[in-house]
Order: sequence, then structure tokens, then C-alpha cells
Amino acid sequence: MCRTRRGSGDGFRRYNGSVDRAHAEFLDKYPEYASTGVLDALRASDYGRLDAQGHVYLDYTGGGLYGESQIREHGALLGRHIFGNPHSGNLSSTTTTGLVEQARRAVLAHFNASPAEYSAIFTLNASAALKLVGADMILRVEDAQQTAFQLP
Repeated sequence: MCRTRRGSGDGFRRYNGSVDRAHAEFLDKYPEYASTGVLDALRASDYGRLDAQGHVYLDYTGGGLYGESQIREHGALLGRHIFGNPHSGNLSSTTTTGLVEQARRAVLAHFNASPAEYSAIFTLNASAALKLVGADMILRVEDAQQTAFQLP
């Protein structure tokens, strides 16, 4: 019988030590993987519920898991402020608008994209983003066709 327990910041461990031995042998054979220890620490600190419940999560197609630090920080943000509809002009709405604009600037900066040349647009999901791109392409084709027909 192999029971599981939480390690002291090391993630998933087994009482019989077989996982520890296998990990040590692996690192002896491939020492370059020792640098991924920071990921093990992150998993233990922010995603400990995976180990606690015996889960391995590999489905990042639709979205990633949220970390415990994200929950704490977001909860604190919600506790400090009142957020309204960013499309309105009242005080709670301008607070929201400020955060949205800050996020836009951060996205553009991450991609080294000039705000004079690019816009960051937040959509509900990837499908909604693709619909916007498709609609824009259709409009550009229609504009080009109208321009072509107007030439003398």
C-alpha cells in the first residue's frame, strides 16, 4: 500500500520514498532539469490543491488554472475597491476603466507594441476574437471593392 502526503513545499511525495529516489536518479542522469525546481516550488505554493487532491492537470487549451496567490490578490483588490461598468462615468466605473486601460498598456508593452500603432481589445473568448477579426477582414474587402469600382 502506498499512501500519499503533502511534502514540505516539495509537492507530491510517497511514504515509501520511491518518487524521491526516482527524482534523484533522474536529476543525476539529466542535471539540467534541476533548474526547473522553481516550477516545483510554484506548484507547491500556488497549486498545492492539485497534489492535495491527487490531480494532474494537462488541459490548458481553454484556460489555465488559477493560482492561490491570484485568488488572494484578487480578493484583496475586490475588498479595497468598488468596481462598476467601465462604460459608465460614475466613480466606481472610472476605477474599473482605469484598471482596464492599465491592462491594455501592459499587454502592449509585453509585446513591445506601440499604442500609436496597435490596440489591445479584450473579448469574451477566442471565438469572439476570431469573429472580430473576420468581420474586419470582410469590411476591408468590401471597402477595397467599392474603391475599385469608383476608379475612373
